[in-house]
Amino acid sequence: MAEGDRLLCGENRILHLTDSSNLKKDYLRNRIRLDLIPFIEREYQSNFRERVLRTSAILREEEGCLEKEAEKAFQTMVHEEPEDFSFRFSDFESLDQPIRWRFLLGLLSRVYHEEECEEVWTSVGPLYEKLRHSPPSFLVELPHGIQAKKRYDRVSLKKGKIKPVPPFEVEVNASGRTVIEELGKEVWVEEFNGELRQGDLAQSSEVAFFDCRKLQSPLRMRNFRPGDRFQPLGVKGGQKLKKFFIDHKIPRHERPGVPLLLSRETIIWVVGHRISEEVKVTDRTKTILRIEVTRLRRNLS
Repeated sequence: MAEGDRLLCGENRILHLTDSSNLKKDYLRNRIRLDLIPFIEREYQSNFRERVLRTSAILREEEGCLEKEAEKAFQTMVHEEPEDFSFRFSDFESLDQPIRWRFLLGLLSRVYHEEECEEVWTSVGPLYEKLRHSPPSFLVELPHGIQAKKRYDRVSLKKGKIKPVPPFEVEVNASGRTVIEELGKEVWVEEFNGELRQGDLAQSSEVAFFDCRKLQSPLRMRNFRPGDRFQPLGVKGGQKLKKFFIDHKIPRHERPGVPLLLSRETIIWVVGHRISEEVKVTDRTKTILRIEVTRLRRNLS
């Protein structure tokens, strides 16, 4: 107990207890209070304690204002889904620097469902540094199992460890269903009469149509390998698949999860993006092969 507090208690006849450990200089806090502060007041600034208290009060008020601004930014910037939070990186960059740190603290506290916990404080530093250096895209695992992903102008966070996609290669059944366990996807193959032109059939990023006559069995599906080449629909000549990924802004960490359909050794479909010029349906096509890649449905009767 400080001397002033003891005097106050004495004047008001309040019982108090003096903790003898406060007088021992074994602890840094005691050395500061018993030696350093009196030395500063004696040699440099007689009202040092008063100034420190005044500064602390000002800083508490400023901290409150900064916290309000960070909370306002969270409410306007963050798109929230179950276990997934995301925001635009350009919005984050527009914040003043002191707000950015507090914004991330608030965001992580929601991810962990805790206002104050060790995980929040140990995670905010690595995330702040990663965003400060601002690569176009990244996927990192923060301390305590948080996935942080940046895909150009979109940043998202969610709980859960990163599960890398292993190399895989699967032979696709000539008709019906093929399962790709590594991706949690399934492939459906069906033939149509060539009189049904591509424009007459339902289109989506998960569905592609091919001229059966131009295909060589068996068809296979695998993921990216260094040196892969591809001739995109509407493009003359082939190009490195890596360049195709870059041109279509497919981040490096997403590329192993993009299925590739092959006819013998030729890539004929970068699933979700484009088929090859070499296997497109034309007016001369007699038989159309329809292939659909969807999320794996476990319970099929």
